[in-house]
Amino acid sequence: MSQRNSEKKQSARERVEAERLARQRRGRRRRQFVIITAVLVVLGAATGVGIAVSTSSSKPVAYSVPTNGSVVADKYSDPSGKQTALAYGPADAPHTLTIYEDFRCPICRSLETGSASVYKSYVAAGTLRVLFHPVTLIDANNPGTSGSLWSGAASVCAAAAGKFDEYHDALYADQPDETTDGYSDIAKLISVAKQIPGLDSPTFESCVTAGTYKGLVQQNMTDFNTLRLPGTPTLLLDGKRLTIPQSVYKLSADGKSVVGSDPAQLKKVLQAAGLP
Repeated sequence: MSQRNSEKKQSARERVEAERLARQRRGRRRRQFVIITAVLVVLGAATGVGIAVSTSSSKPVAYSVPTNGSVVADKYSDPSGKQTALAYGPADAPHTLTIYEDFRCPICRSLETGSASVYKSYVAAGTLRVLFHPVTLIDANNPGTSGSLWSGAASVCAAAAGKFDEYHDALYADQPDETTDGYSDIAKLISVAKQIPGLDSPTFESCVTAGTYKGLVQQNMTDFNTLRLPGTPTLLLDGKRLTIPQSVYKLSADGKSVVGSDPAQLKKVLQAAGLP
């Protein structure tokens, strides 16, 4: 009898301890959610991330597209009916991931540098095609800046050279602080290309310097506003807008900035939306 009482007491203590630990975990999750939400709001206020606008900070430029088929129409997200999406992956893939992004956007960088491996694995398996729409959200919310426009146009120049994916990743890896507008410097955009074999060429430099595809990026921004999208990054799977939970993002040690993303969490989002 004494042993059974002792076992009951121990079991009760274990339940109490388990409940205490569970409360602590829930508390940590709530605190992390509040911190990440606050960080995202601060970044949005500072850079325009998550804030849609209806005007452009740059003069309109004539719309044009490369002739090599690297820019296509996005049937899920091209209200203008024009070719505005930079394609990555097989055209016959059963699923399409649409991404509206801004190369000056720090949250876009966190998502891309931390979790691009998720969609790339689906592309490699032939399951997914990704259609990128570079926009000028941060430029528009910071009058007098133009790095979003210039970098977006430069990414189309890279697509024309068959190097979009490599240049896309390099732009995020080398992303300047958004407050400096570093990508408005043509020399910086050209220096990024020097990291990529086969892209550093007079043709690419001429394309970037001339701003050849600025009109295409401006058309994407017009479409972004027409669709009333909430901000960057915005992801749609087969036309359905995805909700990216706070758990996808990782905070810095001091909790003051978003420094990365969790690919496992992003994969859960994509699977819940219909990917295998």
